[in-house]
Amino acid sequence: IPQQLKNRLTQLIRRARMVMFVKGILAVLSTTVLMLLLGMAVDASVTIFTVAPRILLSSCLLLGVLASVYLFLVRPLSHSFSLTGIARMIELRHPELEERLSSAVELLTTTDSAELRGSAALISELAREASGQALTVDPRREFSFKAARRVFTVMLVLSGMLTVTMMLWPQETFRLVSRLMVPFVNTDNIRAVDM
Repeated sequence: IPQQLKNRLTQLIRRARMVMFVKGILAVLSTTVLMLLLGMAVDASVTIFTVAPRILLSSCLLLGVLASVYLFLVRPLSHSFSLTGIARMIELRHPELEERLSSAVELLTTTDSAELRGSAALISELAREASGQALTVDPRREFSFKAARRVFTVMLVLSGMLTVTMMLWPQETFRLVSRLMVPFVNTDNIRAVDM
């Protein structure tokens, strides 16, 4: 594979994985804040007298966060991109490339005999054209962080809700958060001053 073509396809793979990672981190943070808000709402609306239901509530919320780590980070990032796969992905977005990238990569990396591959001169010409066309593909444009913008907005809204709650009711919010984070500590449901 010509170095120019290989470098550009490798840049595309790196950029795609970086966008997936950022989007996944934002989704996990959003889920974490959402689970915290849900747990606080349940704990504030229902009086829990023993430690066991509080531990169960915290465990369910933790399982939700761990599930989001798997769904938004582990599973997408475990998918490996091959040079041929990323070339096909780009060609779906740019039909004007006429499948030159993936054809060049496939023909240059195949283990088939020379008779099955075709003319070496044609393959080298295809690889030269594909190398030139690969430079027209911008990794930043193909895999933009705009895909993570919606998840970032959700995270900001949820974090804003948590921040407003902490500003309006700091002691109650701190008590609810601490009871969710350390459920086995038997803290009071209500303060003596409130009674």
